[in-house]
Formats: sequence, structure tokens, C-alpha cells
Amino acid sequence: MPGGHHSPLRNCALSRRTGLSGLTAEHRTIVDRYGYWFSALENGTIEPKTQAQRHFLLVCSGKASATTEHENAWCTYKAILRLDIAMRTNVIEPLLAGDRDAVNKVSQKNLPEFAFDNLVLRLRQEESRAATGEMKLALQDAVIKIREIERGGRNLDGKFSHTNWGGLHSGFGVGWP
Repeated sequence: MPGGHHSPLRNCALSRRTGLSGLTAEHRTIVDRYGYWFSALENGTIEPKTQAQRHFLLVCSGKASATTEHENAWCTYKAILRLDIAMRTNVIEPLLAGDRDAVNKVSQKNLPEFAFDNLVLRLRQEESRAATGEMKLALQDAVIKIREIERGGRNLDGKFSHTNWGGLHSGFGVGWP
């Protein structure tokens, strides 16, 4: 076999690089093992050599339905990435730019459950990099709002939980530097 065709397999753990949830254990294993190779095949870095690889490309382009676990895993992974990009573009970036209403663009009925966890993960990452206490507080408030949207508008009734610990500060009106 040509060395170039298998060299993308040398990279591993693609799903863990993103830190996103939403893949089943089986799909995570497939993406971790073959993800870089799938990406190289899809973007034309390597040429398809079999009918299965040509079908994979048809699936990637939306011209055929996924029929294998490998195709399903890759399609799911890519959908999660697209959702993450949409969340960054429509919620996180505007929030960081000062738009405190950006979080209101999130709707419970339009998102799979894992999307809320991924959005909270990204907000927490931004919080750890925030330069000011005001921005940290805004990001903490956004996490609380996301969790309320996830629960269909029900709040935590003042109860402490691991997903809203940062909001505890804003609930008492205290901004932490």
C-alpha cells in the first residue's frame, strides 16, 4: 500500500481533541482511530481506492445515506462540529463582544441534549481565559441561563449544583475579579 494512503492513520484521538460530547462510545472509538484518515479522504488529500471509500465520499457530500457505522460515526462527528461552530458564532463570540442577550438565541426545542453540555464547556473555557471579573460574571450568568433553557425554563430554586457554581456569585450580587 502507498505510504501516503495510510499516513493519516498515524494521528489519533481526533474526538478527544475537540473535547465535545455527543458521540456514542463506539462512534468515538471509530473517529479516534480513523478520523484523520476520514478527513484526508473527504478533503482530497488521499484518493478513494475502493467502492466503499467512494460511497463514503458520496455520504460526506450528502448524495447518499450512511450505511456503515464508520459513515454514521463520521457524519455524527461532523454534525457535532457544525453545531459547535454555530454556537461559537451565534452565542459565544457575541457574548464576548458584549452582547448579553446572545444566550437568548439558544432554544431547547432545536438542540440535542449534548449541545447544552458542549456550550457550557465552551463557556467555561472562555471564563477561565476572561481578563476581567465582569466578563467572568457574564459568562457564569450565561451558563446559568443555558442550564435554565435546557431544563425548559425551570431554574434550580436557589440550589447549588456543579453546573452553576459560578452563578452563585452573581446571585449574591458579588462580582469576583
